[in-house]
Amino acid sequence: MKPIKLEMQAFGPYAKYTEIDFSLMGAQGLFLLTGDTGAGKTMIFDALTFALYGDTSGNDRKVNSLRSKTADVNDETYVKLTFLHKGNEYIVRRNPTHAYAKRVGGNETTTSHNASIEFSDRTVLSGVTDVNEKVEGILGINHNQFKQIALIGQGEFRELLNAKSGARSDIFRKIFNTLYYNKFENILKEKNSQLYRSLNVQKELIQNTIVGIDELKEEEKIYTVHNVEEVLQYIESLILDDSEKEKELDSIKVKITNASNEAIKQLETMRNLKELFDNLENVKVTLDTLKLSKDKYDKIEKDLKLLDKVISDVYPHYTKRESLKTNINTLEASIQDIENDVKKIDEKQNEAKKEKEILLSRADEIEKDKLEISTISGSLSKYKELDIHIDSEAKISQELNRLVSSVKENEKSHVQALEQEEEIKKNKEEKVTLDTSLVNVKAEILKYTEVLALIKEIKDLNLSTSKYKEALDKTLTLLKSKRNLFTLAEDKFYRSQGAILASTLEDHKPCPVCGSLDHPSPAQHDEDVMDKEDIDALKAELNELKALRDKQNSDYVSSDTNLKLNEKKFATYNLDAATTEEKYAELTAQKKSLESRLNKLIDLDKKEEKVKLLKNTLIESIDKDKQKISERKVDLSSITTSIGILNKELKFDNLQAAEIELKALKSNVEKYQEALELNTKTIEKLSNQSANLKGQLKTNKASLDKDIQLLKEASQTFLEALKQASIADEDAFVEIIKLQDDKERLQTSLSKYKEDLTEETARFKLLQDKTQGQIHPDINKQEAVLSELKTSLGTVDQDLSKLQIVIERNTRNIKELKKQYKKYTELEDEYKEVNVLYQTATGNLSQKDKITFEYYVQAAYFTKVLHEANKRFDIMSGGKYSLVLAEGTSDKRLSTGLDLDVIDHHTNSRREVSTLSGGESFKAALSLALGMSDVIQMFAGGIEINMLFVDEGFGSLDAESLDQAILVLNDLTSYDRVIGIISHVNELKERIDKKILVKKDKEGSYVELIV
Repeated sequence: MKPIKLEMQAFGPYAKYTEIDFSLMGAQGLFLLTGDTGAGKTMIFDALTFALYGDTSGNDRKVNSLRSKTADVNDETYVKLTFLHKGNEYIVRRNPTHAYAKRVGGNETTTSHNASIEFSDRTVLSGVTDVNEKVEGILGINHNQFKQIALIGQGEFRELLNAKSGARSDIFRKIFNTLYYNKFENILKEKNSQLYRSLNVQKELIQNTIVGIDELKEEEKIYTVHNVEEVLQYIESLILDDSEKEKELDSIKVKITNASNEAIKQLETMRNLKELFDNLENVKVTLDTLKLSKDKYDKIEKDLKLLDKVISDVYPHYTKRESLKTNINTLEASIQDIENDVKKIDEKQNEAKKEKEILLSRADEIEKDKLEISTISGSLSKYKELDIHIDSEAKISQELNRLVSSVKENEKSHVQALEQEEEIKKNKEEKVTLDTSLVNVKAEILKYTEVLALIKEIKDLNLSTSKYKEALDKTLTLLKSKRNLFTLAEDKFYRSQGAILASTLEDHKPCPVCGSLDHPSPAQHDEDVMDKEDIDALKAELNELKALRDKQNSDYVSSDTNLKLNEKKFATYNLDAATTEEKYAELTAQKKSLESRLNKLIDLDKKEEKVKLLKNTLIESIDKDKQKISERKVDLSSITTSIGILNKELKFDNLQAAEIELKALKSNVEKYQEALELNTKTIEKLSNQSANLKGQLKTNKASLDKDIQLLKEASQTFLEALKQASIADEDAFVEIIKLQDDKERLQTSLSKYKEDLTEETARFKLLQDKTQGQIHPDINKQEAVLSELKTSLGTVDQDLSKLQIVIERNTRNIKELKKQYKKYTELEDEYKEVNVLYQTATGNLSQKDKITFEYYVQAAYFTKVLHEANKRFDIMSGGKYSLVLAEGTSDKRLSTGLDLDVIDHHTNSRREVSTLSGGESFKAALSLALGMSDVIQMFAGGIEINMLFVDEGFGSLDAESLDQAILVLNDLTSYDRVIGIISHVNELKERIDKKILVKKDKEGSYVELIV
């Protein structure tokens, strides 16, 4: 992928339409993207990234804040990128979610994030999701991979270069997406812990089960999971013994049960015979009792026969006589009641006639009321007219009051609007002043932020320089001491070698060294001479101290150089370090105060427009209300006059009073007419009732005379019937009749007596036959035998039940123990497998370097990155350095695998990468970044990203190093690649001909191409 043209508008600092034609930079080669700090150099890469993926290149820029703050309200925010990929041209256009004013109509509109892509055949695909998927499909990489391949960001790879294994692992996790391997480690860890816990739980369950087996002896309960088989064998032997005992008890139980059943049968026979003897005795007693009641029931039978004769021959004459007596009493009472009713009706009739005379005396008064009703009814329409006028008068008065209040309120609001208008003018003037002040304060804060960071760095460098100097001085002192010791030891060693040779010399024999025959002063052997191994060890120790001195000296010089540079840079600010922090806090508070005040002064133009509109509206409303007040006053005067005229003509104050009076008059007339009519009807009704009662009275008196005669005849007939029935008198008759009420009970009692006598006589005969020749049985003895058998059976059952419970419990214990032990062995096997995997994946194998699975995978990636990086680092360091993975530590407990060393080929030494100087660190970081880009591109699957932006600080490089870095970057362009360096270093401006200059003014940033 190679960019051809980038177009943007109202995007970030680029308020106006901006076009960057990358084709002018050539098919390959370097170009410089330079400009002032904050002008928007990196935003060009952001625009390119946003066009492709709808996102920016960094986490500090949010997509919803991409609209330019200084853009015209009518300008839409968008980015448009034309690029080539594998011979095809594509045009991608996007705009973020933002608000802007339409050019037609001027209304503000909000547009959502949208995108489109145009292909070589001019077909177009739209929609954010579809375009995102299409771009990833074309380029073969996602947003994060594109950033890692196409942009080397500020400081990112220096951080990677100097990071320890743990921090570097976090970086690689994001770059190479190795989180899954870490998750795999965590899954194994959790699985391992879970199995370990489950294994212990299962072990505890087995132990608890063993402890819960009551049949085990106390000393046997110490068994654990490792000798479960012994426990199982012991319990199984107990079950076999108990099963034999169970068979013996079952046999005994059968014998006792058979004997018990036989005893039960004999007892049942004896109980049946005893019951027959008991029943015979009971029946004999009952039969004797029945015979004693014979006389009583004979009399009852005689009385019932006499009652039947009286009922048939005498009772009808008696009931006829009693009926006539009742009729005579009823007629006499009725005659008396009728005579009383006639008297009462006559009295009521006289009262009604008097009431009628009173009503007729009010006839003239009622006629006057009818005339008044007619008069009021005729004037009702005028009362209605009066009410309408009164209602209108009230409404107009109410409206006048409202209008007057409205005028007062609007006049008051108008005064307030004038005051607001004046206040807005003052606020607008204040806002201009505050805006200027805020810009100045922000500039000062930025300056003091840089100064504070510089002061902190100077403090840190002061501290580190002192530490480096102190460590170097100690090393130099120790080195001097060790050097003197080594020189003395070495001299003694060589002299001791001469003494050894001298000890072999003989007089008059030639010396093997000089050939002399005389040996006047042979070398003497010194005491405390070291051997060759000790001398070599001392020399090695001396060399280590020299290497340490060189490293400490390099650290000290590097730290001291940086300290002096920073102190020199601080001096250019001409500030007092002691008051800088206080001044920064003061400026921050001032900025916060200014922003707070400005927030309150936003939208002043809108407020001013609203106040003007409100002011004009109020004036218009006041004029309208005053006009209405004049009109309503005229209407009110006319209505008041009409009300006065009607009040003079009418008797009542209003329609309601007239209607109330009319209703009362009508009600009075209606009540009079109803009372008169009701009185007439009442008199007529009472007259009819009196006539009917008198006729009925005459009829009842005739019936009474007739019944009295019949009563005399019936009484004579009744007396003759008593005589014929041989009944002494009426009292004797009444006593006999009383039996009628109890006749049914007496008959039932008599019948039952006869039935009981017959039945009990038959039962007695039957029981006599059944017990004849039998002896009364002794049941208590038989029950004692049966009780003894039941007790024995209960004892056997109890023993058998206890034994069965023990057998069942032990059988259950065996089953449960086997189940638990099987589960334990399965868990143990699984735990051993998972634990080996876990220890391997987490780098916890004994006597092995602590390299986790994720570290191992990351180290494989890192090895490839270092291979590619060293191709550039070799050039930029003049063949002096190579980056390599650090060797494992002697402490196997520490995490290793991603630490980084540097090999110095000039001294053939190996040291930590942190010992590189500032310029060397930049070269290493740039090489590492380029290597990372190559590897990511390699693993992305044959993709073609023929562009690279380098946003790193070249300021720490000397002229030679800068040439080496440019040489490496130029070498990268030989593969049809365009590389843009984002920097403001002057030396780069002289070395790179093609440039994109980013400049800014009050209206925003703009670009200028130099090709």
